[in-house]
Amino acid sequence: MQSVCAFPPSRRRSLVPYMKDPKTVFVISSDFCHWGDNFEFMPYDKSKGAIWESIKAMDLEGAGYIEKNDAEAGAEARGEA
Repeated sequence: MQSVCAFPPSRRRSLVPYMKDPKTVFVISSDFCHWGDNFEFMPYDKSKGAIWESIKAMDLEGAGYIEKNDAEAGAEARGEA
């Protein structure tokens, strides 16, 4: 998960006019855990059930950090703090 703050300053500045415009709607979509050999990321928490349920739990956890606007906790959970 990459926060807007991780974008280069020039990219952040380019979004300011849109953020100030009340007619602007941002639609943000992401799957938070690109799981599989292609991504060299395959954690599996068997306590969550089948693999797809474990992946879903990771996605929901990431969405929870966004809903709470808690980037610090999200980074800590990913080991990036």
